Amino acid sequence: MIKQYILNRKSLLIVNCPLSILLRILLIILISLSFVHCQLFITDEHILQGDKASIITFSAESPRKGWLNSGHTASRISNEAWTVGDEVGIYMIPTAVTNITANEVWKNKKHIVTSLGLFPADADNTLYYPLNGTGAHFTAYYPYSSGATSTNKLTFNFTDQSTEAKKESKDFCFHRGTINYYRGTPKLNFSHRFSKILIKMSKDTGAHSLENVQVSLSNVPASATVDMAKLSANASEESNIANFGISTTATTISAFTSPDSRENAATVEAIVAPHAATGKFADRKLTFLTTDGKTRTYDLPNDLTFEAGKVYTLNLLYRPPTKVHDGMTNCFIVAPGTELKFPALRVYVHNRYLFTPYLHVDDTAPYTGAFTTAVVWDDNGVINGTPTVSGDGDYAIITVKTTSRSGNAVIKICKAGQTTPVWSYHIWVTAYDPDKNTFTNSDKNNKHTWIFMDRNLGATEAGSGLAARGLFYQWGRKDPLPGAKAGTAGFSALSKFSGMLDAGSTAVVKISGSTNAKGIVESIQKPTTFFASLTGSGTTGNWLPVHDYELWGHSGNKTIYDPCPMGWRVPVNYGMSADTTPWYGLANPTFSNGDDAAANWGTNAIYPAAGNRTHNYGRIENVGVNGNYYTASQYNGNSSVEKLLFHSNVVHSYYGYYKANGESIRCVKE
Repeated sequence: MIKQYILNRKSLLIVNCPLSILLRILLIILISLSFVHCQLFITDEHILQGDKASIITFSAESPRKGWLNSGHTASRISNEAWTVGDEVGIYMIPTAVTNITANEVWKNKKHIVTSLGLFPADADNTLYYPLNGTGAHFTAYYPYSSGATSTNKLTFNFTDQSTEAKKESKDFCFHRGTINYYRGTPKLNFSHRFSKILIKMSKDTGAHSLENVQVSLSNVPASATVDMAKLSANASEESNIANFGISTTATTISAFTSPDSRENAATVEAIVAPHAATGKFADRKLTFLTTDGKTRTYDLPNDLTFEAGKVYTLNLLYRPPTKVHDGMTNCFIVAPGTELKFPALRVYVHNRYLFTPYLHVDDTAPYTGAFTTAVVWDDNGVINGTPTVSGDGDYAIITVKTTSRSGNAVIKICKAGQTTPVWSYHIWVTAYDPDKNTFTNSDKNNKHTWIFMDRNLGATEAGSGLAARGLFYQWGRKDPLPGAKAGTAGFSALSKFSGMLDAGSTAVVKISGSTNAKGIVESIQKPTTFFASLTGSGTTGNWLPVHDYELWGHSGNKTIYDPCPMGWRVPVNYGMSADTTPWYGLANPTFSNGDDAAANWGTNAIYPAAGNRTHNYGRIENVGVNGNYYTASQYNGNSSVEKLLFHSNVVHSYYGYYKANGESIRCVKE
């Protein structure tokens, strides 16, 4: 009686197909009916003679569980068990035959894993011991390929492993050989003959989600061709591995990301041909593509050699990218817990780099000495330590590290030995991607369209809460002034910022210079000072002695004083009329005055009623009552500038007022 064996996590048994029993019974009947012709009935591969025929049952007991790692041995790729539906190819070689290409070889017999064991795919794939008792050798492999029957060769192309099935098809497992069996149950011990890289990713604070991350491995062997005719049951494993035919062509592998990967963790796998980091494989890289469209790379160590049967586990922490800007803007969006690097004396404006003006007003030659840095103000402890500067003059690089908190800060750079800033920068610390959520609006005739951020400049959240109010700006200045975060009663905490006016103060500071050039230098040197409006002919409402409508680019180009981050700018009314305003067509908002007061014009278009700083005193007023949002444009050809003004039930999308006011900004894409 033939036993059937159950598939479990420790063993894999090959049993005969039940069809062979029927064949045996049929043969006995034929022999009994034709006794005179009592001779052997021989087919090409099956030798049957009644009860003397020996049907082979295989035991694939596999003590090698898992991949080789720190001295452990290897077995099936998925886990310690085989998987239902796995297909295995088996070769039986008579003892007297040394080459599996000989006619006496029963080649590439396909067996399939079922819930009851490993069965021949059909009757033609059933194996039998020779009747002469000479015994046989056995080799086996996974995954089965019908092409190996005629060519004895298996070709593995490693390039596309983007799905689990594609990755699994590259996992060549081989049983080296069971020698000289003529009866009983030969044991087949499979192990991996390629390598595997296993990447366990976790995410740091501020980094993008790892869900659906795509990973590729470049400059690794493209393929391997295994010639089963060269693999011998009598040879050593090392000798057999040498015959794997590893390609010398380099390729990029698309790895498999586990469907269990989530925002904070991901597991990625790929099968790799054994190789060392030499020749075309000397510069191997992992490339990570997250769903925000951004890529990161990781260089594999040159001393890492991929050996057959081994898994190489990389535990990688995915950090937000360190931003190294080659001359940038006045405002940097930086994620909490990250690092920012940028040149000290250049800003990026309208796709070009410019050295900042007014840096050498009192110098006869450009400054080439050292710089120092310091925090001017920090509203929530967002700067980690003191910013540092490396290099001198135009080659100086500032490094800023942030804590895990969100908020705003201003840092300054000074000439060595001095405390007066030559420039300052706004560090907007928030886990915010301005490209992710936007609001689009067009003018009356759809001649121009503006794409707005979903929050105020400096806000740490969108919507109508206190954290959504953001910062205030005097028109034409690059440096922010803290807004009202403490509710409608005002922002008494402003007193902690050196030189900053308290909400209830009546003190005023006016520009002392008689020209705009000197006035702008003074504003750069005093980023925490509110400059009250001047009085007199042609200056009323202006903090500078002469009206200049190009400080933020009235004619259309972003300037070096624009306070928005790179790629964004203060909005412009290109037609200087009510029909061409960036906020054309917005309906009158309805809200109750208070801390959460805001105009809601739809998804990503909630504007807090953040109030303003008055032009003559610098006090914070109208918080929770109205909203004031600057454009970069002159208003109606007069000395005022255009802004958006609203309060409950009323909206003025085209409104003119003084430049010295401190008001909100909602940036638009350049």
